[in-house]
Amino acid sequence: MTEFSPVPEFARGLGIPNSGYRVTHLGGGAYGITAW
Repeated sequence: MTEFSPVPEFARGLGIPNSGYRVTHLGGGAYGITAW
């Protein structure tokens, strides 16, 4: 099995809140939705 280094904390991004999704305003009336 190939082993990889752990992902650094700065590269993990924002966590998903207890609601199960995060909405991010991308600008120009566009939004990104990240769901768990």
